[in-house]
Amino acid sequence: MAAQMNRCKRRFAGFTLIETLIVLIVLGIICEAGFSVYSGVTSDYTVKTVSDKLSAFFATCKQRAVMRNVPLVILSEKRMIQVEDAPSLYLRIPELDERYFPEKIHVTSEGFFLIAERKVSGLTVQVRLSQNKTASVTVKL
Repeated sequence: MAAQMNRCKRRFAGFTLIETLIVLIVLGIICEAGFSVYSGVTSDYTVKTVSDKLSAFFATCKQRAVMRNVPLVILSEKRMIQVEDAPSLYLRIPELDERYFPEKIHVTSEGFFLIAERKVSGLTVQVRLSQNKTASVTVKL
């Protein structure tokens, strides 16, 4: 009887190849589902971060123009936005698609934003995300 028990224990000591493959397939499906959810979360985070950075930058520019009673010119070049006469006031956004961002934005001493001599209250820009996707970000000025 003891000899039979030893043979049974040796026979069922590990997993078969089929069982191992099924486990690996299930783990692959779970990982793929998790990756797609994570990808969506990081895209949302990127859009929110760019929106917050632009809002804070434009609010700072507006406050500077009004407080000093001096108009400002905001220039954009190579994914960097900078105030013309204030080199310390700049913002670098690597995700920004500069093709859709105006080259010059004027801020009047009253706090109004002008693009091509027209008063604007909002700005919509394109942001590059992972996997060659883009998203629109609208900033209230």
